Amino acid sequence: MSQKIYPQSHQNKAKHLELGDAGEAFILKQFDLLDLKLLAKNWRPDILSIKNEAQYRGVELDFVALDQTIESQLVFIEVRTRTIKIDKKTLELFLADPQKADEHIEYSVDWNNIFSSAKQKKLIRAAKAWLQLKNMWHCACRFDLFYVVRYVENISPVHKKINDQSLVLLTSPFFFKHYSNVLEDYHVMDSCNAAWQPR
Repeated sequence: MSQKIYPQSHQNKAKHLELGDAGEAFILKQFDLLDLKLLAKNWRPDILSIKNEAQYRGVELDFVALDQTIESQLVFIEVRTRTIKIDKKTLELFLADPQKADEHIEYSVDWNNIFSSAKQKKLIRAAKAWLQLKNMWHCACRFDLFYVVRYVENISPVHKKINDQSLVLLTSPFFFKHYSNVLEDYHVMDSCNAAWQPR
């Protein structure tokens, strides 16, 4: 029986999606600790039920949640997950002192890449679609970012077989940093988007 071989680009895309799914699953487990109530996951609008449907094609919200510490505040959540290779000594340091990992994550966040002008507009369109379809314009809203890093020990291929790399990823620890109200507090909001929510 012949085995179908996928191009390297397809394999890389599959690994990227797998990592993203793992990061979202990890963050979902943190919701109770953060007093967040999940309303939707990987939400896409039914564009046939929405006005001006063309502008909402292809938009998605990783999570929609309710912040239970603030009455009726909706949270539109973006999750970004990446793998960073580090040496064994640094990995052990991060495991022993999560604050060190937190500082490293802060340094590694690329705001311009995560919240480009196009990405901001896409997130805002998705949020508007949610508010319109759910008739929730009256709710206060914010955008949060969960930046997830899976630290992997930088093992030389000479000492590690290629087919064992998936095991390394599965057993490597996750760390995350939560940024609240990112489109305002972290100054990544374009001026054209500053009044995104209608009154």
